[in-house]
Amino acid sequence: MTKRNVQTLALAFMAAPLLVSGCGSNGNGGGTGGAMVTGGAGGTGGVRQDAGSTGGVRMDAGQPDVVTVPDVAIPDVAVARDVAAPLDVASADVAVDTDVASDGAADGGAAVLPVVNVTGDACQILVATHWTPAVYLITDCTVSVTAALTIEPGAVIKFDTTSGMSTSGGGTINATGTALLPIIFTSLKDDAAGGDTNADGTASTPAGGDWSGIALGAKGSTFSYCGFYYAGASDVSALDLSSFAATVKNSVFAHTSGTIDAIDATPALNAVDAIAGTVITGNTFYDNTVPVAINTTFSFDDSNSFDNGAVTPLKPQPNRYNGIVVNGGASVVSSITWASTKVPFVIGHPNGWQDVSVASGGHLTLGPNVTLKFFASGYLDVGGLLTATATTGSKIVFTSIKDYANGGDTNRNQGSASPAGGDWEGIAVSANGSAFNNCQFLYAGASDTSAIWLRSSSASVTNSTFAHHKPATDSLGAPPALDASSAIAGTVITGNTFYDDTVPLSISTDFSLGDDSNSFNNSVAAPALPQPNKYNGIVVTGGSSIAASISWFSTKAAFVIGTADGWDDLSISNAGHLTLGPNVTVKFFVGGEISIATSGLLTTAAGDYFTSIRDDTHGGDTNADLAGTTPASGDWYGISQDTASGRVCAAWTSMAYYTAPAADGTCP
Repeated sequence: MTKRNVQTLALAFMAAPLLVSGCGSNGNGGGTGGAMVTGGAGGTGGVRQDAGSTGGVRMDAGQPDVVTVPDVAIPDVAVARDVAAPLDVASADVAVDTDVASDGAADGGAAVLPVVNVTGDACQILVATHWTPAVYLITDCTVSVTAALTIEPGAVIKFDTTSGMSTSGGGTINATGTALLPIIFTSLKDDAAGGDTNADGTASTPAGGDWSGIALGAKGSTFSYCGFYYAGASDVSALDLSSFAATVKNSVFAHTSGTIDAIDATPALNAVDAIAGTVITGNTFYDNTVPVAINTTFSFDDSNSFDNGAVTPLKPQPNRYNGIVVNGGASVVSSITWASTKVPFVIGHPNGWQDVSVASGGHLTLGPNVTLKFFASGYLDVGGLLTATATTGSKIVFTSIKDYANGGDTNRNQGSASPAGGDWEGIAVSANGSAFNNCQFLYAGASDTSAIWLRSSSASVTNSTFAHHKPATDSLGAPPALDASSAIAGTVITGNTFYDDTVPLSISTDFSLGDDSNSFNNSVAAPALPQPNKYNGIVVTGGSSIAASISWFSTKAAFVIGTADGWDDLSISNAGHLTLGPNVTVKFFVGGEISIATSGLLTTAAGDYFTSIRDDTHGGDTNADLAGTTPASGDWYGISQDTASGRVCAAWTSMAYYTAPAADGTCP
């Protein structure tokens, strides 16, 4: 006797009769141990279990002809590989042999699961119905459930290629098995569940696409300790939640495949349109083309598995495109959490919407070690809150679909297409309060965007890595990896590492870089391959004014005032105070200057230096021209302050290549 990995060797039959619907006539079912037969001539074809019946035969007035027989207690028995001839529910007066001894179980043999053919009227579940442990053979029909269908532990439901199940109206499926008695939905050819039902020996073997799956068209269904095997016919999911809430837990989805071989193929479990209240926990997905697709209305925790390694460590059978596909174009409107770490979340798909938004009032929280992957037009648009705060020793990764170093070979390119800067767009944050800690932002920059753009908002970005950011623009004016050029007071940027970016960072004058904790190459992690940024400077928004007390302490890259093709000056208002830490370098383009109002303050420290963008001896080759230009006097205007007696120009020894005042002291 063989067994499926998730099934036990024994099934304990429940103390209930077999329910058979859609019979051609009514009868007493053969006395005790018989079947409940409903829907005789002129009947509805439904099934009902009469809780008030204690024995004998009772006709229910006002109902279709119903014959009810008493329950028969059946001891625990083993499931046999061989099956008796199936019951044909289209015939009359069906009785089921429940004499365990005659089946051999009483003397150590194996009892047989009865086989029930579900055809004709039986394909319509119109009244509350129970399916007790048996093999239900569904051929040439989609079982339409418009009432409550309860499937008991140990039942096996088999389908041919033209068959499936659906719910609508008030229809629900309550398929709650147990760890020892799972409920199996599978192919007619699957001899491992319920035996050789099609009686062809080994002539046929099950395969993905053998049946059409289950489509929910109503809310309230539950699947627990179930197995869904070999679905995918007509490119239909094994279980499609449609636009309803359902509970799917502790179940197995395996061998689902259709005709499409791509990341946007039909998933084994399709929840792209499911609504709030949906629960998907504790399931195992393996050997599917795509395991699961979700949307942004419910949370997804770390309890689901994406291979069968726990059962067969030497043959884990991962899914072909092993990711959690998130419905592109969806919006987070409530508080949800994505915490799955075993495979990445894939935003959208290559031939459709590739973004997700967090609406005002929405809050998306990412758990530690979560990975998000994006296609070429992929991005996150955050108008609410995004919390991506990994703990020490863990990380949260935002990266390209081609990045198999993080989250595996999700798009099955098998190394034929390596990730590169500009593979996806980035994250735009337009509301206050988002937080990023111990994150990695890799290979962004498509459509000339930043990996993170703080769009007139404040956020906390700490202990994170920005790498391989390559927008189309190749200059100091390119979109930086972290664009805080319009960020507001309250923004925190500390402890980050920027490397191999075109431009690492831009800032506004509304917040401080108050320590020297940010790094601008990867020398700490890879001393032999530091990979500095191409234009390795901190670009300060040109034309802006410092109107409060802020400080700049970063020494590993120069502060660059403005850009070559835009505003290139900085002012300090009467209420403004800029404090520089020791050894800070500030660089200027031609025409650049700092102008200080009468009551404004600029406080410098030892080692500070103000110089030309062309000066490679201080702050490095910031304009990345490889000594193609040399600094000269007059490269920038200088530093001046208004006083009661007029404008005064500075002439400090820490200033180089500026335009000197006229002989009479007049500022340039």
